[in-house]
Amino acid sequence: MLSLRIKKISDSQIIFCNESENQKLITEIELTDKTVILIGSEGGFSNNELKTLKDRGAISVSLGKNILRVDTAAISALSIVKSLKMI
Repeated sequence: MLSLRIKKISDSQIIFCNESENQKLITEIELTDKTVILIGSEGGFSNNELKTLKDRGAISVSLGKNILRVDTAAISALSIVKSLKMI
């Protein structure tokens, strides 16, 4: 469970999750050197955790239709972000 004391993690916070509503494309987000990537545990984020993160400025994006294991999701997310930062 996320601490509700979190005010803002960084200027650019990305939540990689399988949520179906209000997701942006990763290419629509300004990536900075201070971008924070948030990946849920096995089973994903709870609705309360997603709401808390979004209330604090996090942006929800998808890694695709497949649900990945947490370790695979982390590697995929970092690969995507790194490839976009090189462009």
